[in-house]
Amino acid sequence: MTVAKLVYTADIHINAGRWGRLDPGTNRNDAHNSAYRCWMAVCQYVADTKPDAFMVGGDLFANARPSPESQEMVADGLKLVPCSVPVIIVPGNHEYLGLPARHRHVLRHYAELPNVTVFDEPALHTLTNGVQLGSVPWPRRPHLVSELDLGTQNPDEIDDMVAALTVEAIGGLAERVDPSRPAILFGHATIGDAVVGSAKRGSEMSIRAVFHEPVLPIEAVDEEPWSASLWGHIHKAQTMGQRSRYVGSPDRIDFSEEGEEKGFAVVDIAADGTVTVETVPTPARRFRTVRIGDGLDMGPEADYDADLPVEEGEIVRVVLAPGVEVDETALRSAARSHGVYLTGMSRQPLQRELKAGQVAVSEGTSMTDGLDLWIIKEGLDQVTANQVRVEARRYIAQLGIIAPDKAGATTEKKAA
Repeated sequence: MTVAKLVYTADIHINAGRWGRLDPGTNRNDAHNSAYRCWMAVCQYVADTKPDAFMVGGDLFANARPSPESQEMVADGLKLVPCSVPVIIVPGNHEYLGLPARHRHVLRHYAELPNVTVFDEPALHTLTNGVQLGSVPWPRRPHLVSELDLGTQNPDEIDDMVAALTVEAIGGLAERVDPSRPAILFGHATIGDAVVGSAKRGSEMSIRAVFHEPVLPIEAVDEEPWSASLWGHIHKAQTMGQRSRYVGSPDRIDFSEEGEEKGFAVVDIAADGTVTVETVPTPARRFRTVRIGDGLDMGPEADYDADLPVEEGEIVRVVLAPGVEVDETALRSAARSHGVYLTGMSRQPLQRELKAGQVAVSEGTSMTDGLDLWIIKEGLDQVTANQVRVEARRYIAQLGIIAPDKAGATTEKKAA
């Protein structure tokens, strides 16, 4: 028997706007319309089912300065939610993107709605039915660095300090939890053990090898007294540990999410304290890669109008096998006739055969990222790995590729 129902979503990015045409009916980009449809689907579900709480885990916007129209699009959804349903929102990293330290973020405006609460700091909120909700906003590094005067520290050391402060705050919430009642932790953060896919890298990688930001250890969010913990920030839905998960974004942002199911989480809490999490699908836009070459999705001599394997409304990219030539004009015409948005065409590079002991890295991998991949492959212990990094960065700095900062750390220069 269900005694409490909660709904959680995150990473709406309602104004992301990548890959789409202008819709004359709304005067908005198709990508905005898609994110809006998904957001409104979540809010309509909340309006229809009237759960005990609606939790929003950050990144409603793509940056700290959304347009008035984007702000109204989010408000449209929140106004659907009955006043009897409490809405609890925490900011994500994108709400702070481009926002100076100590400046207020745009989500504060929604706290003026009678049933909406926005938490800028970790907080414990108890619902009228006794369910306890621990909320964790994005660990904002610039703010903490300014408060603690950490500007001369190595960036990696600052990340570790910020993560430690966040873990300490989560521990403080846990100490206040009544263990006789259910407790759910949610928020926006980078959690260790997560994996992320990239259309550029072409494979999943450990989050520690990709993101340079505070990383919370899974142990900090996956233990009692929390019955479950739900997180935003990583768009790939996945389960971590015993009771933690990234719910994933409700809409698809790019081709790295091409085959992923998209939705939001519905949490049911039973009388015995058992928690189940169900994913409810959203009308997310679809991405598709079409590979042209013998034995691939299409043959090079195919009739594009008849054989293009796409469905109306999809975002499509074409990848050509080595040596294959196509009539680009005819292909684009076929894409238009099928009602799809063709982002462009690229050629699949020839694969170089790896020799024994070599490490495969993508074209966009930096020298220091490549070094980290080699360290992982060799299984170096932490002390040795740090010594290798220090010496390697000092040598690379001498080549002029990266420059030491004031604390003696090094920062890679961007390619011209």
